[in-house]
Amino acid sequence: MFPEQSPWQICKLEMPETVRSPAHPPLSHAEIAVSWLKHGVGRDKNIVLVPQPTDSPRDPLNWPLWKRDLIFIIFAANSAVIYWWATMLTPGYGVLAQQFNIVYISF
Repeated sequence: MFPEQSPWQICKLEMPETVRSPAHPPLSHAEIAVSWLKHGVGRDKNIVLVPQPTDSPRDPLNWPLWKRDLIFIIFAANSAVIYWWATMLTPGYGVLAQQFNIVYISF
């Protein structure tokens, strides 16, 4: 009964002829929806970036890859050192207490 149409064709807004420009064909709804969003570069130019990076140089999404990797390595090393330190120091509490004449009470 009804011709098969996509929801985009059903909801399509028609603009008056005076608004259209022959030099610029009308954009599709999908193109309008993502035209103002930031895209990847190079071969990824058709990919919309999520989350959208800001223009701030303090935004980690704008940092070079080497800087992001360096920050990640620093955080990972700090996390590992904290766990290693806790597990290495715990068995030595008794010895440290004797060496520094601290009363060590075990429950």
